[in-house]
Amino acid sequence: MSVAAARADLRRDVVAYLAAHDAAAKACDARASLPAGSPRARVTSANARWASAAEERDRRAAALPDYLADALVKALTRAEQNAP
Repeated sequence: MSVAAARADLRRDVVAYLAAHDAAAKACDARASLPAGSPRARVTSANARWASAAEERDRRAAALPDYLADALVKALTRAEQNAP
């Protein structure tokens, strides 16, 4: 595999991970925004969407090299903690 192809693969994997991370965060926010007393079906559906998105995020993270996955998780965690 050429260096250019390896870079393209790595870039594709990072972009896919970031998209999956955003989808999981969005599902988490939607789940958390359900008002108290929401119907059980709505809560269950929100939990299922969040779990599915989180599993996809974790699969994408596992596809990345360990050093890169760790660095991305740390950077995203720091960014979320500093967000307004």
